[in-house]
Amino acid sequence: ERIDQALNTRQAAAIHASAKALAAELTSDATRLSTLLGGCSGTPECLDAFIRRAGRLLFRQPLTDAEVAVYRNAAGGATSATKVLATMMASPKTFFVIERGQAADEGARCAPLTAHELATRLALHLWDSVPDAALNAAADDGTLLQPAVYSAQITRMLADARADRALRGFFRQWFRLDELVALDGKVGNARFDAFAAGYKPLVTSRDAAITEVLDMVSYLAANNGSLPQVLT
Repeated sequence: ERIDQALNTRQAAAIHASAKALAAELTSDATRLSTLLGGCSGTPECLDAFIRRAGRLLFRQPLTDAEVAVYRNAAGGATSATKVLATMMASPKTFFVIERGQAADEGARCAPLTAHELATRLALHLWDSVPDAALNAAADDGTLLQPAVYSAQITRMLADARADRALRGFFRQWFRLDELVALDGKVGNARFDAFAAGYKPLVTSRDAAITEVLDMVSYLAANNGSLPQVLT
């Protein structure tokens, strides 16, 4: 089955309303906004630079001059960071991963990813996040498409704490660990107590059981383990 990507008017309205609220919240604190995207003095040149920085973060790749012009026009002639961010956040390019690939030979069954598409895929897969500065730099100069650089980036990313968090999150969902019931819930029930033979789960036993599975995943990943080892 394929996910139905049909978008109705109600969904579109909700996306735009959410984008406006997020943009307003983000721009309500000048210090926070400056830390994330840099300040803007209010000049058209500054607005263009702000649009490029925001687009790079939200769309996970540099904007073309034509795209900058689109979002400049969205500001309505004013240097409104709020309006620009709201328009960008409502764009499908923010919440969908769009991969068009490089130009491929005629008749080719698939097109290889561009450097920026590859950077995004690596960051989402290994970190459940967006590319960092080092990954963006390798995408910008195109070296990420070189096997040696690609392997070096993967090694670097796997050594980062974000990789472990993403891995644990994946197995937590796949194994549906959060569906584990409270292990102490039946303490005091005659049949359970007879089955448990003197063992009494604590209030913390459920969380400990979940953590034990995830710690095992982290340990095997850090020691070149395999999926069959995880499953057995």
